[in-house]
Amino acid sequence: MAIDRLERAGYEQYEISNFARPGHRCAHNENYWSNGEYSGFGVGAASYRDGERRVHTRELEIYLAAAGAGAPIPGESERLSGIKVVGEAVMIALRTAQGVVLHDFKERYGVDVAERYAPVVARYERDGLLEHRDDRLVLTRRGRFLANDVCGAFVTFE
Repeated sequence: MAIDRLERAGYEQYEISNFARPGHRCAHNENYWSNGEYSGFGVGAASYRDGERRVHTRELEIYLAAAGAGAPIPGESERLSGIKVVGEAVMIALRTAQGVVLHDFKERYGVDVAERYAPVVARYERDGLLEHRDDRLVLTRRGRFLANDVCGAFVTFE
């Protein structure tokens, strides 16, 4: 009901959980969903730079002690490599209204997504959760409600 009401009011659903009037999308969200780099500052903040994802500690006292001492902020980091980078990029792109632009992925990552993930694509197309639209893979309206399952399948596919 919310999706229908927002669309009738002139909002577009540009990402699973984000709506905006045309021309007023959040620039940070757009950058994130296109797998761009970003820096986070503060307790629990996330950053993605040079292929590494980093999250600061969520413990205020620990954060303040490190910051006060001029020390690196404790937290967790992860560096994806190889096909895992592609799987994660597919997952992120599928959350957007644009979906996975196949020729862009081939150019950026050197991978034909439709071919590499053919069993996953076929399964979710058959289930009515994913569809080809021109040169894109996009979640169907029903697929948006089950996005975690669909998107996760690309991340875990070997």
